[in-house]
Amino acid sequence: MKKVLLVTPLSTIVWGSKNTGGVDSVCQMLVKGLQENPTNDFHYRVVAFDPTNSLTALNGVTTQLHNRLEVVQYNVSDIGAAKYFKLPGILHQRRSIKAQNKLFKPDIIHSHLISWLIAIGANVPTLATLHNYKKIGRTPRSKMNNFLYEKVVPSISKYFISSYTCVSGFLNESIKQDTHQSMAIVYNPIDSLFFQMMNKENDSLITLVTCALLTPKKGIHHIIEVLDLLIKQGNTAQLNIIGPATDVRYKEILQDLINQKGLQLHVAFLGAKVTTEIVALYAEADVGLFLSEEETFGLVPLEMLATGLPVIATETGIMADFQRNNIKILGLELAKQQDYQHITEQVMAFVEKKIVVDSEYIKANFSISAVIEAYENVYRKVLNNA
Repeated sequence: MKKVLLVTPLSTIVWGSKNTGGVDSVCQMLVKGLQENPTNDFHYRVVAFDPTNSLTALNGVTTQLHNRLEVVQYNVSDIGAAKYFKLPGILHQRRSIKAQNKLFKPDIIHSHLISWLIAIGANVPTLATLHNYKKIGRTPRSKMNNFLYEKVVPSISKYFISSYTCVSGFLNESIKQDTHQSMAIVYNPIDSLFFQMMNKENDSLITLVTCALLTPKKGIHHIIEVLDLLIKQGNTAQLNIIGPATDVRYKEILQDLINQKGLQLHVAFLGAKVTTEIVALYAEADVGLFLSEEETFGLVPLEMLATGLPVIATETGIMADFQRNNIKILGLELAKQQDYQHITEQVMAFVEKKIVVDSEYIKANFSISAVIEAYENVYRKVLNNA
């Protein structure tokens, strides 16, 4: 049995109790899947860095989830005993990974951040999964941080990484000009809770829903314009916005737009929600809207489709892959961000025709078990070529 050292961000192993979104969310689903459906071919040790840096007693502790899966949890930053000196985060993480590499003696090391594979002294194949790359899909931080992770890390990673996977064809196209290493596309998984077909009860209210971090790139202001047009056309409509206000100024801009158009009674900011609450909100909606400017993957529209909710989305991330590969899914319409007339017409078409979404393709390709199987196929290929 081959051994995999899997390096991830992971805010908890009490599934569903805490989630910082993004890669943390993806990795929680993958590790949960490995726990619930143990693989026969691989023994996993997960080096789990808590993005919230809130571990106390569990910091550095190994938890056995079953006999072929254990998780070693660390804070993402050094909280060390020294009052006046702590290792920089990247060095603390490197030290922790090197220690587990030495103890576990894996056959392959797989990381969900490329920086975690640099100079760790690995003498086995290394695999990096790219969820973002350089400026693509990355939230800007300090000038030094941006320089390190957008310039330095990508330029030197080729010396330490054997193979790559990325989460969409869109991201693959952006990366392949920079590397000659093998690149496989492995999509992100959808939580099994979303695969519950639930239909809204008939009523005259058109309920729209979106789910995103409140940042300009997510295009929520465009959805408000669509809502305004629907109401001007004589419809009764409501928009529910799920997601934390990560950009306070942008939320103020959205609120000003709502006030300007007199939509105060038609828009609800619901904040962050756990998965079960999101599923329930999708069940109460008629149409899901996701008008993001840029996504390296874009999980939200897939989750909406999985519940049976018709979706109108922009052609970015996985949606661009569907368009490029001519994959048609009943209940999915792609649109331009500012084509409010077309989007409004499609909302009405979905509502009036009572579209039954074909979610079988979503389940077959994006379930947790399907994604784990895809990763294990990559492991086999990398190990065979080693």
